[in-house]
Amino acid sequence: MIRIGASIAIDKHLDQLEAVLNIFMVTALIGLVASANNNKEMDILGSKIDTESAYGVASWVFDGAFLFIAQMFWKAGDLLLACDGDEVDKANTALFTHKWLFNPFSYTGHNWASNANCAIGASLFVLSWWFGLASLAVLAAKTSDGARDTTDQILLGFYILFGICSIVGICRLFGIVSDKIGNMVPSETSAFRQSVAWKSVAILLATLLGWRLYYAFANIGM
Repeated sequence: MIRIGASIAIDKHLDQLEAVLNIFMVTALIGLVASANNNKEMDILGSKIDTESAYGVASWVFDGAFLFIAQMFWKAGDLLLACDGDEVDKANTALFTHKWLFNPFSYTGHNWASNANCAIGASLFVLSWWFGLASLAVLAAKTSDGARDTTDQILLGFYILFGICSIVGICRLFGIVSDKIGNMVPSETSAFRQSVAWKSVAILLATLLGWRLYYAFANIGM
């Protein structure tokens, strides 16, 4: 059953990832805007919350989002791992061509332009995590007396942990895809690995840019 419907399931997983990351991005943006405008209240998932006490709530939302994202990447890898025959091609196609702008698995061609274009999704995904961290940094500064309790520190630790788990899930899925391609079309393995190399460079650049973004919000201010 899993093998037959894997491509459909993977497509649905990516739909869910897109929806959750959209909610995450909107929440992070609301936090930044509310803090920049010194709003007394901000809206998180339809609830009005005092900006000074929003850090904890935002942390719970961000942790939940990236825990879900990490799980979806791992499940997608399991689904692809269970595939064989024609279903592998269908599953890979669903993974490579999904419309999600932040899709880290986008793959459409062998030339350098296609590889660079397909690396955008991976870089944007990494930047989204840093964007969330920057939002938390600004909200932390708005917390009464700039103080955060132990629970808030633990939530921040989980946010970092789930972000790392998401990257591990992506790398695992890339490895599974590479193995599947190597078993079915060995000649395509080199081209796919070149695409992964481009994505790796894009992720590194996004990490550097994201760190600069976080540093600006955490230490310089708006």
